[in-house]
Amino acid sequence: MPPNELINSIYLGDRCCKGIYIDFWEEIIKLKIDCISRIRSPSGYWEYYNDENIDDGYIVFSGIESYKINPMGVLANDFIFNYYIKNTEEQSCGKKIYTFIFEVGYPMEIEIKARELWLEDPQKPGVKIID
Repeated sequence: MPPNELINSIYLGDRCCKGIYIDFWEEIIKLKIDCISRIRSPSGYWEYYNDENIDDGYIVFSGIESYKINPMGVLANDFIFNYYIKNTEEQSCGKKIYTFIFEVGYPMEIEIKARELWLEDPQKPGVKIID
């Protein structure tokens, strides 16, 4: 599933960002979320579907071009108010770059420019959930 479709299949209402993990060598950023749910309804709404919940799961961004945390120094340990893809037209070295925005707490914004996106369940380390 392409990153723009995957991000739209994630439900994070009333969920918290517990941590940000950055691996410069592997060009990976992981956002640890207290619970990640999936949207599987044809309506496009969550509809309280919990069969695929991932407790203390990760939203993983790979092929990082850049990232910004604004304002710097604020801890991202609060509710996620909004998340979306800002731009899907940018390219670097012939590969599409997605700009992901997460608004966490008040008033923190995390912007990540990356080529890939997947989910990771801590109960199944190393398994990329992409559909």
